[in-house]
Amino acid sequence: MKRSLAVRAVSLACVLLATSVHAKEETGYQPILVQLKAALDIDVQGNVSAVSFIDEAKVPDALRREAERLAQSWRFQPPRKDGKAVSGRTYATLQTCLVPSAAGIDYTFSYAGNGPSGTYRPPRKMHMPAMPIDTLMSEGVSRYGGKITYLVKPDGSVTLEKAVLDDPALQARYGQLWSRDQREYMKGFHYRPELIDGVATATRVEATVEQRWAEEGELDKLDAEMRADDARTDACRKLRGAQDHQIASDSVFKRIDS
Repeated sequence: MKRSLAVRAVSLACVLLATSVHAKEETGYQPILVQLKAALDIDVQGNVSAVSFIDEAKVPDALRREAERLAQSWRFQPPRKDGKAVSGRTYATLQTCLVPSAAGIDYTFSYAGNGPSGTYRPPRKMHMPAMPIDTLMSEGVSRYGGKITYLVKPDGSVTLEKAVLDDPALQARYGQLWSRDQREYMKGFHYRPELIDGVATATRVEATVEQRWAEEGELDKLDAEMRADDARTDACRKLRGAQDHQIASDSVFKRIDS
């Protein structure tokens, strides 16, 4: 019996409070969520002096230019060293929601937090989960999630500090196994650390993780669920006129809302 396991990790800076979503039923078009990642150089006044995209998303150059203009309009509290404001570098994520329309493509951006930027490199040999997936499925559990805390070190390595499942019953039964899985998963990440006055600095990050699985014949259903999650993101709600709501980042570079 084959199963598919899907994992999503989202920085707390990107966690969004749920609001209603109104899809474009009249067209049947589905929103496409793209995560753009950019290095932001911050000057001593807190202005964004340079934007460099580091993601590999396949989007039109015009869209990137628009995203760059948006990022350049942001302001941050600059980091301090010896009591004085200094320049630095942080990495920001822009959620980009694309929806085909009769006139072309509707799109919008949404700031989705900043901090160190991680890249996942899948291991050559996949790690088998310590969590008992067969047992959980027999009990009707097809997804679970929790929060993890990890430290990004100046050399870009990462150390998992804490992992707690949201469901108290699952945490009591399987908390240690889930923590083992998260520690193994984090081994695949390497980070670009934030810079303060040109020097790499450690940053503690909190993230939410959701894991789901399905029988091989239900992969379409799992994919549909994940697309629905994309439609509920801040950027896609914004495209439909809904309110934005975000939780603050743990980065030393605090964005100043305009």
